[in-house]
Amino acid sequence: MGWAIGFFAYSAGSVIHVLLVIAIIAILVRVIQGRNPI
Repeated sequence: MGWAIGFFAYSAGSVIHVLLVIAIIAILVRVIQGRNPI
């Protein structure tokens, strides 16, 4: 039971981490495009 909870917590943490990285990249892309419109 403990390993299941640990696996779920690790998976949830990984998903949150990936979402944060995607959000940061999206913001950087908007800033770059805003300063240097293509």
